[in-house]
This record gives sequence, structure tokens and C-alpha cells, in this order.
Amino acid sequence: MSKRPILIGNQYYLDWSIRLGAGSFATVYRGVDKNNNSPVAIKVIDLSKASQRERSYLQREINTMKKLNHPNLVRLHHVSVCNNCTFLNFHLLDTPISYSYFQDPCPDEIISVIRRILLNYTSSWNIVVEEN
Repeated sequence: MSKRPILIGNQYYLDWSIRLGAGSFATVYRGVDKNNNSPVAIKVIDLSKASQRERSYLQREINTMKKLNHPNLVRLHHVSVCNNCTFLNFHLLDTPISYSYFQDPCPDEIISVIRRILLNYTSSWNIVVEEN
């Protein structure tokens, strides 16, 4: 039995049947903005599996994402918290980034472009971009 779509933040319908991706703490589903019928990506983060340190890191990451508004970055539209889940609603890319912006991309090329964007865009925010 599948879950029925739910309304998040009184604006976004989450469709549990269309899973776009998953990681350790989160799964991304396709959703729809009920105001204009445009598709969105909704990241559902299960906080029951996160430590206090991970929750703190997540909050810092969300606060940073709220400030980002650049044509080369996916925009965070809305954040909702319900029980042990956080819902992050993003613009949905119709094409994978690697196909949209790079010819035969290698991970180093992608990382280099993203790093330049972040460093230039956030240089006045007192944000430290960690190097691995």
C-alpha cells in the first residue's frame, strides 16, 4: 500500500511514489507547488537517525542555503519541520547537472566549478568553505 500525497507548508504536495534519490539520513521525492503546478524536489530528512552534532550541522547548512540566491545554485524555497522530519523544498532540475553544464565531466571539474561559485558568492558572509 502506497502513502498518499501530503501537503507540506500549505503549498507543496509531496508524492511518495516518485523517489528521486536517497542517502543516509534523507530521501528526495518529486513534489508539486500547488500555487503554480510547477515541479519541486522535496528532501525528507529523518532526524530520528541523526545525532545532536549532525542536527546542529544540518541547521547551519539550512541557514546557509536560505541565503543562497544565484543562477548556478539550486534554490531552497521552503523548510518545514514535522515530528522527527525536516522537509526541504527545492527547485527541481529536469536534467542532471552533469548533462546540463559539462561535457564528459570528471568529478574534479565539477568540484572546481562549485568551489569557485561558493567562494565568490559567499566571500562576504564570514562562511568557511572546507577543503577536503
